[in-house]
Amino acid sequence: MKFTIANALQIPIVSQCNVVAGLKGVNREIESVNSFDAPDVTSWLKPRELVLTTGYVFQNKPQQLEQLVNELAQKQCAGLAIKLNVPQTVISIANNMHLPILQIPSQLSLSDIMSPVLREIVTRQNHQREINDDTPSTIRIFSENPIHKHIELIESKAIDLQKDVGCICVVVEISLAGHQEYHFSTIKQISQTIESIIRNADFDNIVEIIGDTLVIIFQNQNSVGTTEIYGMTAYLAQQIISTLSLQIPELPCVIGIGNYHEGKNRLTKSYEQSVKSIEVGKRLGSEKAVYCFNELEPLILLQYAPTTLLADFVSSNLRPLLEHDTLADTDLVNTLEVFLQSNLGPSEAARRMNVHRNTIHSRIKSIKEILNTDLSSDKNLFNLQLALHARHLLK
Repeated sequence: MKFTIANALQIPIVSQCNVVAGLKGVNREIESVNSFDAPDVTSWLKPRELVLTTGYVFQNKPQQLEQLVNELAQKQCAGLAIKLNVPQTVISIANNMHLPILQIPSQLSLSDIMSPVLREIVTRQNHQREINDDTPSTIRIFSENPIHKHIELIESKAIDLQKDVGCICVVVEISLAGHQEYHFSTIKQISQTIESIIRNADFDNIVEIIGDTLVIIFQNQNSVGTTEIYGMTAYLAQQIISTLSLQIPELPCVIGIGNYHEGKNRLTKSYEQSVKSIEVGKRLGSEKAVYCFNELEPLILLQYAPTTLLADFVSSNLRPLLEHDTLADTDLVNTLEVFLQSNLGPSEAARRMNVHRNTIHSRIKSIKEILNTDLSSDKNLFNLQLALHARHLLK
């Protein structure tokens, strides 16, 4: 049975939304839910997807919102739910396109809408599986036997793996520490939510549960280029993090993405890389929730350097700054790291550190003087970034 906009509006909390446009399209089917607050994600949106946004990025930019509505209609998305007041020009376009626009009341958040809609989608999918036992499920549940924690078993058994098709492995690690009330059934529900997010991707996918970790295997059956594979995988990973952070904010999740591989042992290689990317990403002290092996690969090589070599490199590049922080109780090393992570943007660094922009300017000036270095030099920047990463590995 199809789940439509009209069905969603029967959910009590969703019923508080007003259909301000596209009333003739309320029978559009919803297969997944997406949320965003950036204007450049429309290329990743999928048919039958309900799109949620605060709309603040379109404030005073009605032309961009008009373009969004046109693109959603062209992509056959289910509809748009938005908190921003919708201009009449946008309403007219949506009416012509029969694209429903739901006005989210100010007292509701995006998660208030997303969670019950996703829950209903998953419930209906599970019910359909129970009705049709012949429908092959992409979710396989592994027992808690430790031997099943080895991904090689998945590959050796060739569970749903297509022969001679390249694949990329994504690991979703869920932190259950201190949350004993969450049992295996909860992990299974999370896997079903993930499946609803990725089901319309351009790849065949398999979701495996291994303890408190979920393994997603994307198979490139359509021979998509590697650039698009990495882009789509990273986008889906961010969508998973966004959705789960709204749905279960008390259970932190982190994702590792391995490299794309073809040929023998392709899955094992990609899986090991995705696990390694999480391990190294955590040790680097980054605030990110998604780590890509191909981005971390140069830093992973640092792990194999002798500890004394790493310590000497950190000392030669950061020692004056480390000593200054200790003696003067300042935070200059952390400021430098955030500044570099912000692509040398003082405004972004200030936002991340929750300080004034002028504070960042003042600190960077002090950093340059203490280290006697030029931050416009690519070589100096590379050495400082490498030293900061090595410092985390030494902790």
